[in-house]
Amino acid sequence: MTAKTLKSNKLISKTKLKRTIKNVVCRPDPILWPKVSEVERDVIDTLLQKYRIEIPEYKKTHWNEIKLIPKVNRPKQPPLPKVKGLLFGISECRNAMANGTCSALLLEIDINPKLLGESVIEACNTFQVPHICFKGLRDICKNYFGIPTSSLGIVKNNFEDLQNVITVYHKQKYPEKTQTNVVEVIEETHKPSEVLIEAMNVQPYPYLYRKNKNTRIFTPAKEKSNQKRNKFEGQNYINVPIASTKSDRKLYMNMILKKMQNNPDRQKQLNKRKIK
Repeated sequence: MTAKTLKSNKLISKTKLKRTIKNVVCRPDPILWPKVSEVERDVIDTLLQKYRIEIPEYKKTHWNEIKLIPKVNRPKQPPLPKVKGLLFGISECRNAMANGTCSALLLEIDINPKLLGESVIEACNTFQVPHICFKGLRDICKNYFGIPTSSLGIVKNNFEDLQNVITVYHKQKYPEKTQTNVVEVIEETHKPSEVLIEAMNVQPYPYLYRKNKNTRIFTPAKEKSNQKRNKFEGQNYINVPIASTKSDRKLYMNMILKKMQNNPDRQKQLNKRKIK
């Protein structure tokens, strides 16, 4: 008599997580994010708090109350008053930097993707605009100005106290580089050097003719060669010297290809089966 094995009803379907590998092209040189400390962040927070505006409260009405009203006549949120002298958004700040109207910039450090923030930092470096980064800029802009933005710019001749603080913190993160005058270096290299040319007695050599087969008429000077001897000796081979050209790798750096995986610790919703 054979016993029939019962099938066990599995409550949770055990599915394996698929590991996906993505090839992402990254730049080899890292970009410096000038992050400030919490104390410096509080100083900027208090300065921005002085220029906060009154955001009108707006409570959304229920759909059952407005569904019969035409869309044109439905209640809308009152417009926010504009803050003169501030630039909101990445594109607006970059256009202002290109026009030369942006004097300082604040950037959110938790911006996603990081490529957006890197483009803003590169634009600040090219146009020499002081900038700093800290955490929580979106929440500060939402509470004080009603616009959650990751990039807050300052127009020239506005908010001078805030602009001075940003420039001071920016100089602490970016130390000044000592610049050498190129014109002076060129003049020093191209100075006429006074060289005394001594007259040498040049002796003319007549043509040499070989008279005997066993003796050589021209004997070269014996010079010690510093070249390393090849391992192969006593064999008929042609030694080709390979000149190793050293190139400066910092002049041009290739892009790096990184392999990124998905998060294996993510929680996946498991389909539970009901037991009858």
